[in-house]
Amino acid sequence: MKIDGYDSMYVVGDIHGEFRKLVFDITYRYKLKNSVIIIAGDCGFGFNKQKYYEIMYQKIHKRLELMNNIILCVRGNHDDPSYFDQSDRFDFSRLKLIPDYTVLESCGKTILCIGGATSTDISDRIDYNNRMIKHGSSKRAWWKEERPIKIGMKHLPTKIDIIVSHSAPIQFDPVVTRFDNMDYETYLHICEDREYLGQVFLELYPKYWFYGHYHNTFSGSFGSTLYRGLDIEEFFQIR
Repeated sequence: MKIDGYDSMYVVGDIHGEFRKLVFDITYRYKLKNSVIIIAGDCGFGFNKQKYYEIMYQKIHKRLELMNNIILCVRGNHDDPSYFDQSDRFDFSRLKLIPDYTVLESCGKTILCIGGATSTDISDRIDYNNRMIKHGSSKRAWWKEERPIKIGMKHLPTKIDIIVSHSAPIQFDPVVTRFDNMDYETYLHICEDREYLGQVFLELYPKYWFYGHYHNTFSGSFGSTLYRGLDIEEFFQIR
């Protein structure tokens, strides 16, 4: 997917539906112009009906157009995967949802996007879903397809400069931890997800890897790759 007409690129940590605040930060706090802004998952799609997001876009698109900025959304575990599978469901000129394994070409860089993660509080979210179903509500807080989609290494693209994902490879911070309230199956899924991303990392060895999910800032390197874990709403300039 080519994204032309922009001079700079930023990646942002989880925003959990706070698009209006994001656009305020883009426009007034950082005064960004001619920029691509990539959200590294947990954008907040699926907690409301589709009409809600269409109305939200109408409230933010003029500021994005005025400063010539575009927002690209990578899938997080707190996003309904169906929004990212159907390109015609939510696709506007200044706000686009990026399917897993899309390769973006922009600002002279190639960026591979890999969505998904395992929620640490799955049981609570399933309970919420069940309560909503019992009361006839369509609201959801968890989707069974939340985890990263695993593909064979031979199907990965080549010559990638940057990877933006929601979860992190096993080689990067933070260290995988089983919390007191975490069931063993969830812990195993988290390990499997991160080990898979670790395989992707070893296969592609990108120059940079950015991710969200952990609500904290991490910086480091592994081999020749520099990685950055982004805190909630944290901005980092790629180019």
